[in-house]
Amino acid sequence: MLNLRTGRPIHLKNQSKLPPKINEGEEDLPGLCRKNVWTFHWAIGSPAVLLLSGVGPPKHLKKFDIPIVVALKDVGRQMKDDPCISLMADSRPLNCPADTPQVAGISEDLKFIIEAGVLPISANSALFPVAAKLAYPESKGRLKLNSVDLRENPTVKFNYLSKEEDLKQCVEMGELLQRVVNSQAVTAFFGAEHKKDVLVGSEDLPGLCKKNVRTFYHYHDGCSVGSVIDSDYRVYRLWSKRIAGR
Repeated sequence: MLNLRTGRPIHLKNQSKLPPKINEGEEDLPGLCRKNVWTFHWAIGSPAVLLLSGVGPPKHLKKFDIPIVVALKDVGRQMKDDPCISLMADSRPLNCPADTPQVAGISEDLKFIIEAGVLPISANSALFPVAAKLAYPESKGRLKLNSVDLRENPTVKFNYLSKEEDLKQCVEMGELLQRVVNSQAVTAFFGAEHKKDVLVGSEDLPGLCKKNVRTFYHYHDGCSVGSVIDSDYRVYRLWSKRIAGR
């Protein structure tokens, strides 16, 4: 092994950590590959590929006449996505260059992540949305096939805020967003004409959450550890198959 910067050999202190060599006569490469198949289809593609391969809830597979290879009822049945809501930091379009959304803050308990950006609405004007997402939601959804054609997208329903605890957390998230939008730093950025009437009352926050919840593009748990794959990412009862994106 070479150091790519210096071109000199790297001497490893613990040689036992190197991957085992394939000795002649013990195991060939095709056999090794068949015993260690990894797929990288991520949270939506992974359960879809398993279902199309005959791994999943028998009732759903029979609907498409897919032969059952392994009956695993939780494939695609614990889908989650981190719900997100946003507020406008100012309701007036201003002349400002566009800027992509960036993480602006993370709560101490890592529960809320705030991002902000500059959203262009014309050649010389932009709006300033501030958004936050809820990490680790409890609400679960489901992924279903629409056909046996891999090129056709499956149907996914995330059931955002269907759990009361998620709605409660979303209200807290909305209150946090309002404090951010009304902070001295944001007020100083927009100047004396900064409008505070874009904010809503605390009694309106549950309705705001339900009406304006959207995706943060952080889908996960299409193939959950413990019900579909083990801690080594191996599909239960199909041990040569591993799921990298779940």
